[in-house]
Amino acid sequence: NFKDRRSVTLNKGEAYFDVRHDGSHPFLVNAGRGQVRVTGTKFNVWTYQDEVVVTLIQGSVQVMADRNRTDQLAYLSPGMQARYTAQMISPQVSAALPEEAMAWRSGKLILRDLSLSDALPQINRYLAVPIHLGDRATGQLRVGGIYNTQEVAALVQTLPKVLPVYLSSNEKGETVVRSKRAAP
Repeated sequence: NFKDRRSVTLNKGEAYFDVRHDGSHPFLVNAGRGQVRVTGTKFNVWTYQDEVVVTLIQGSVQVMADRNRTDQLAYLSPGMQARYTAQMISPQVSAALPEEAMAWRSGKLILRDLSLSDALPQINRYLAVPIHLGDRATGQLRVGGIYNTQEVAALVQTLPKVLPVYLSSNEKGETVVRSKRAAP
């Protein structure tokens, strides 16, 4: 708490915020190069590598991809999501399914027909050692389902049973998912 604001910095991971309304003391979340500004609302912030995703549940928020560029604001209403990376000037805004963004609070991971390249960041947040894609074609394969966050490692092991892929290891011993079409 500061005299004129409330502030938190989220360097990595995910956090859900339920902020009491106080117009004279806005609540600021610094994530990546950007910032989320609210006066009272419920929202989720997820950071992964250099990407930040803000999902609004209730109220309204302002999202900046670069806190030094206050002219590049995105205004979110409930059910909307803003996504930005360190290279972006302004956030990308889209519709969201809040129940998917909030599933982690109930120990669930919901993958709704996602490409593997979009699903891996969500899967990796529950693994001690991240898995990687072997090539771009493998990343285009699609996966879906609802999984227990405590059993995501088992999900990785079942990928070859539900997709035309195989698992191998890289030089660091990390798991790599490769398309069977690209098999040696």
